[in-house]
Amino acid sequence: MFETLFFFVLIAAGVLGWLAYQGRQNAAHLRALSRQKFDELSGEHDKYVGRLRRKLVDANTFGHLDFAADLLPVLDALDMAAASAEQAGAGGVDDALRDGLKLVRQEFDTVLKQHGIVRCAPEAGTAFDPNLHEAVAVVAQENEEAQRVAPGHIVECLRPGYGHKDRVLRAAAVSVAAPENHSK
Repeated sequence: MFETLFFFVLIAAGVLGWLAYQGRQNAAHLRALSRQKFDELSGEHDKYVGRLRRKLVDANTFGHLDFAADLLPVLDALDMAAASAEQAGAGGVDDALRDGLKLVRQEFDTVLKQHGIVRCAPEAGTAFDPNLHEAVAVVAQENEEAQRVAPGHIVECLRPGYGHKDRVLRAAAVSVAAPENHSK
């Protein structure tokens, strides 16, 4: 009977040892899985924080560009008012008003330059670049102005464009000389 009891104690000890071993294995496996999941989540968190930082830098660097683009029609209206004042001459518009319009326009240009925004008003004869220019009219080769420039080049700048570093806020609206084989 002692031998049978000893045998059962040995079996129980073996089973308990095996269960303890399995418990240690499972605990190690769970620690490894936990560490792996932690590393994955930590990596995702780092990427997320990096994206947020880049967005913040972009917002600080380029956030004013939307506002500046919204001001461009106001600048166009100011340019038209100044041009009208110049055409009216001494008979129609007070010199002080004409000078005031010029000064306001110059101040706008100064502020835009301080923020890195530059005006793009291409001269006649400049090669047309679809990345910078918007062709709003094609001038036939029979036209005297179009004959002064090469086909496919700018005849006249109708509305200036604006840019900031390598970004175009608004393309310059231009008329382009028609290619030689252009049909009406």
